[in-house]
Order: sequence, then C-alpha cells, then structure tokens
Amino acid sequence: MTSAAPRANNKQRNRESPNEPRDAVFEPISFDAASGGEEPPPTDSPHRHSTLKRLKWLWARSLAMHCMLLAVVLGIVLLVTNTGQLVSADEGALLSQVKILSDTGEWGAVNPSPTIDPEGTWFPLDLTEQVDGRFFPFAKRPVYAAVSFLAYEVGGLRGVLSLSTIGTWCAAVLGALIARRLRPGTERAVLWFVALGTPLFFDSFWAIGHSLSAAFATLAIYGLVRAKQDRTLLPLLCVLVGVVGAALLRSEGVLFGLALAGGVVVCPSRTLSWKQRLVGVGIAGATVATYKFDTLLHRLAVGSGSVKDFKMIDPETDWLTGRFIGFGNSVLRPQLLGTPARGLVVLAAVCSLLAAGIYLRKRPTESLMICVGSIIAAACALSVLVLWRMLPIPGLLPAGVL
Repeated sequence: MTSAAPRANNKQRNRESPNEPRDAVFEPISFDAASGGEEPPPTDSPHRHSTLKRLKWLWARSLAMHCMLLAVVLGIVLLVTNTGQLVSADEGALLSQVKILSDTGEWGAVNPSPTIDPEGTWFPLDLTEQVDGRFFPFAKRPVYAAVSFLAYEVGGLRGVLSLSTIGTWCAAVLGALIARRLRPGTERAVLWFVALGTPLFFDSFWAIGHSLSAAFATLAIYGLVRAKQDRTLLPLLCVLVGVVGAALLRSEGVLFGLALAGGVVVCPSRTLSWKQRLVGVGIAGATVATYKFDTLLHRLAVGSGSVKDFKMIDPETDWLTGRFIGFGNSVLRPQLLGTPARGLVVLAAVCSLLAAGIYLRKRPTESLMICVGSIIAAACALSVLVLWRMLPIPGLLPAGVL
C-alpha cells in the first residue's frame, strides 16, 4: 500500500510531460565497469555529421551567395584554362578581325601577298569575305566583333574570353530565376547545373558568342515567364532585349526569336488572352527587324562595293540542309576530321551512361545493370582518348560526356 503513491506520482508526471525523456523521470541506471557493465555510447555527439551540416548550411544560403560563389569558380577556371592559344577557326577569325580593328582602326585588311596571290584566292583565313580587294575575317557579326574589340583593348585575349565566361554566368543566374518562379526550391541546383553541368561550361572559355547569345535567349524566356504574373513593362522589356541580343550575336538567335514567337502565338494554354498572344507577333517583328539591322551593320562594316546582303545560307547547300548540318556538327560530331567509328563509340558511351543513370534513378537495386552501363560508358570514352589522336572537340554533347 505504501508503494502506490510513488507509482501514482510517476504516472502523473508522465501524463504532465509526455515528451520528457524517461531518464528525466526515472533515475539513470549506473554502469559499473567492475561488474562487467559497459558505458553506452552517446546518442547525440556535438561533432557528429559536422561536415554534412556545414554543407547543408552553405547550400541553404541565399541565391545571391551562390551566384557570387559561382562567379568566383568560373573566374578561377578562366585563369587556369587560359593558355594564350586558340583551338577553333572561328576564334581565329574573330581575333583576326579584332586585331585588324586594333591596328588599323578599320574593318578590312589589305592583301598580304599581292605579288603571289593578286586575286586573293588563297587568303590564309577561311570563310573571309573579300570586297574591293579588302578582306574581312569576321564582319558577319559586327556587334560581337565590336564588343570583343573593346574587351581586347581592356584585357587582351583574356578580356575577350571573359565575355564568354560572363555569358555563362548570366545564363545560369537567369535560369535559376526561371526555376524559382516555376518550381521554388530548385533554383540553386539549376544555377550550378546550367553553369557546370551543360556544354555552356565549355563555351565559357572559347572566344565565341555561344554563351552570350544563350544568356540573351534565357533573358527573353525569363521575361515571358515573369509576364504572366507581373503586368508591368519590365518583363516585356526583358523579352525585347533578349530577342534582339540573341539575334545580333548568333544566326541561331534569329531562329530562336521566330520559334519563341510561334510558341507564344500557338500556345494551347487557355490562360493566355488574345492580347497576350500579340506579344508573339511583337517578338517576330523584333526578330525580323534585328535581322535587317544586322544586315545593315554588315554592309556598313564592309562598305557598299559589290557585297551582297548577308544571308544564313551556304552557297553549296540550301537553307534547311545547312541547319541540319550545323546541328550535327555542333551537337553530335565527336571531333574535327572525325570518322564514323569515333561517332559510334561516343554514341555508345552516351547511351550506356544514360541507361545506367535511368537504372540508378528508377531501379537502384539493379546493381548489375548499373555497373555494366557505367563500365561500357567509361571504356568507350577511354578508347576515344587512347586509340585516336587528340583533336579539338566541337560537338557539345560528346564534349560534355568526355
């Protein structure tokens, strides 16, 4: 009878604080080493998983901090990869045009060997325009050449390359802002993936307008995404600047603007009014006007002479065939002067890697298939590096895999 009161008190204390640890109610059990007992390990060590916690803390910081950290990473990689050499004929044409502007203040260069080649048929730079005895290595994109000239005057070759690095950074930041509006919480992952996990990472260190044009294209898409919620003129201004910038820097920018306009007009979404669909008509008009303006700038750069209007058509192929050839060269072609065998090996590496990734995502218990796919992908990639001589890799997809 005397033990009923303590039991009742214990029950009452448990009911009053159900979440209180039992050790706070009952007296702790002592373990005596002499009697063979062992001290239990602590259940919550202050240093446990400290590294993981720090990584989670860094990852949870604001998007602005991630953007600044990405800028530092890209800047360091630019300093490391800049060897003062070029690997692409397009880079050589651009830098030659910039050097001509820097040395002479004019767009055209005179024939370097008139006695040997009076007609200029064997001018050393490929795809150089010739007008009235003057040569223009990269006048087809006068805006990009002029901006590169300014960067060259400030920082030399590294200044020109920094334009591409800035383009990749801007494209990644804008992609993160788009992800924040479409799927909040994914913006940090999108930021790093766009900058380091896509072919834009390789374009960051080429004197080529891919990344800058991609940044303007992403700005246009961001403006459209924001326009559905923001009724001010700022989103439409972003769309206009993005479309115009992409079309001025790359021929693909013209195609992008027309495709974006068509997508807005024929979008099956019921939430778009006819007034909002008129934005697509405006995008198409801005794209065509930019193309005409770029043609005018090209004529002003090379002079009137006998030059024809600039067109996105290879004289040996029609317009549509040229687009398919360009797609194959820029995406699927494994190497310059490559053979079909290389392409098949790289394609096998890509397919095997994708298969392993799908199994890892959907069926993580299928360890055999994951290992087989990974081994095949690694073997194919290494065979390309070992069996064939090293050449510049223009294909964005094989470059990303290798």
